[in-house]
Amino acid sequence: MIEIARFADVYEAEIAASRLRADGYAAVLGGAEHVKVNPLVLQALGGVNLSVPND
Repeated sequence: MIEIARFADVYEAEIAASRLRADGYAAVLGGAEHVKVNPLVLQALGGVNLSVPND
């Protein structure tokens, strides 16, 4: 997996991942579920990262 972006807002990350998925990429969000449960964790995780497979 290659990280292509990091977001300070989980909802912006979801929108970007949805766009990539619509274009046929298997986008994965790292840390999104943690941030949805406890928003204070966002800074500790360094944001929500958006990754795609190497292929």
